[in-house]
Amino acid sequence: MPAASPGSVFPGSGDPGVLVVRVGAGAVAASLGAATARRTVPDADRPEPGALWRATLAAALEVLDAAGPPGPTTVEVVGDGGTVVWWDVDTLGSPLPVARTEDAAAHLAGLAATEPHTWALAVAGRYAAGDVASYLVARMTRGLEHLLLPGPAWDLGRCRDAGVPADILPEPAPRGVPVATTDPATFLGLAVPLTLRAPPAG
Repeated sequence: MPAASPGSVFPGSGDPGVLVVRVGAGAVAASLGAATARRTVPDADRPEPGALWRATLAAALEVLDAAGPPGPTTVEVVGDGGTVVWWDVDTLGSPLPVARTEDAAAHLAGLAATEPHTWALAVAGRYAAGDVASYLVARMTRGLEHLLLPGPAWDLGRCRDAGVPADILPEPAPRGVPVATTDPATFLGLAVPLTLRAPPAG
């Protein structure tokens, strides 16, 4: 799998105690204090989720190195809600590329016909689904958390009404308050509170 494209650290502005990770379907940006780093991934229209995770680690490491000690006290993830990601609940590997959608309920329900093998394993409890922020939260917590900020594309009630089993769906999370703690073994040695925020409107 090709690596994420090299990024560069450039002047930014932000809280020196908050490591902000902004993730879309094909790019990641991280900022901490006065430094920001960006990475893009191959096949930006339908990227492999693991490539997004590697890009996240690379961008976050760049700004951590640029900012220096004492390091962040919080990690904030801002994600593109118009995406669907599947991952293995044990290995965190992903069977499918990131999909873009304005209706996660229809997309998930349609997978039963278009990807019957993946759907069968999901129903059996092997796979979980969420948006790109959900996936990063799962990776940052070593699979312990399965969370989502509901939004226009992700209406969890509609997902259930469409026949998507509850175990596949993420738990709704409040925005802007700590919802988990990062795992230092998987996320750059950091064990700090993790929050979710929606992208700015517009």
